[in-house]
Amino acid sequence: MFIAAPNQIAYLVLSHSSSYHSERAQALRRSILEQQSQLVNFSNHPSKNFTNTNGGTIKPDDTGTNTGNVHLSHERFADHEGAWAITPILKHIRTGGILTGRRWLIICEENSHVNVSLLVHHLAQEDYRQEHFLGYPLHDREATIIHHFAFFKNPSSFRYPWVRAGLILTTPLVDHLLGLLARGPAVGTEFFIDVGHEFALLAWNRGSPSGSRTLTPVSYLCPHPGQGCAIAASPSEVPAVATGPTRLHPEPPVAAPSSVVSTPAEILFAVKTCEKFHAERVPVLLNTWAKYVQHLRLYSDTGDASIPTIGTSIPNTSIGHCAKTLEILHLVREELRHNPGLTDVRWIMLVDDDTILR
Repeated sequence: MFIAAPNQIAYLVLSHSSSYHSERAQALRRSILEQQSQLVNFSNHPSKNFTNTNGGTIKPDDTGTNTGNVHLSHERFADHEGAWAITPILKHIRTGGILTGRRWLIICEENSHVNVSLLVHHLAQEDYRQEHFLGYPLHDREATIIHHFAFFKNPSSFRYPWVRAGLILTTPLVDHLLGLLARGPAVGTEFFIDVGHEFALLAWNRGSPSGSRTLTPVSYLCPHPGQGCAIAASPSEVPAVATGPTRLHPEPPVAAPSSVVSTPAEILFAVKTCEKFHAERVPVLLNTWAKYVQHLRLYSDTGDASIPTIGTSIPNTSIGHCAKTLEILHLVREELRHNPGLTDVRWIMLVDDDTILR
């Protein structure tokens, strides 16, 4: 037995500022705080004290019932870009007071279900002094573009957490990860698409014998609310594209494929490229899948009539392509309005110049 007091736990709820998401996050915070308050009241009975590391008791007023241990990312890190991705704010989590006096960091989402009593019970069985990285494991069935085709030779070999089912870190692990990040941009990734996968990549540290930490599955973090689940994802939101090797419930039913088949005339393929890849990537694209599409547009920072590419007003950048994507969508919309040859288009397929289609 190690620690079974709520005040040793800090919660970070990944949330958004829009009213709908903010209200859900606030409701989760209220739920956690109310549960903590009930635990304190329950512990007032002499026979119901919490146990500390040394076998003594922890007084009820030590168990932490204020809002100081439940944080909403859109409130706490409103001025920090990329707060939803965890890694960009990891340093601020450690130095900004969230982990002061805490031994555990719980990261979840606004639609996670948290049972504080069960969480306290299970964490009492874990050693907070170790670099623990606990979660509900997912793995890719096949290499996928959103994970940059990582582990393409054996996609199922890499486990990453489903954050909605809860992610549990010890303070020593946070310190270890900050040490990795301090080594420079070569650690982790500069792109953030899937929070759980990219965070697991950071902990994995390219499989370094001395610096690698991998996800440990635990049975009390679950894909559905159920008996024994300390944190669980909403029952209707189990991921359909990835599966965990320790799934506790049957796979959800898979929807039947649609009977509606799109024709080539109904799809416009908009390709993002840039001048430095005109000679390297574009010819490969034009000689592979692009030969089989009816409507193809290549958008670049430079217009080149010999390809042809359509020039945008957005200069090329190594990271962050939201402005370019928005510009492309505006250009496509305008062409759809004025080009009678595109009247049948129902779908826009936006891809990079190194995307493989089949």
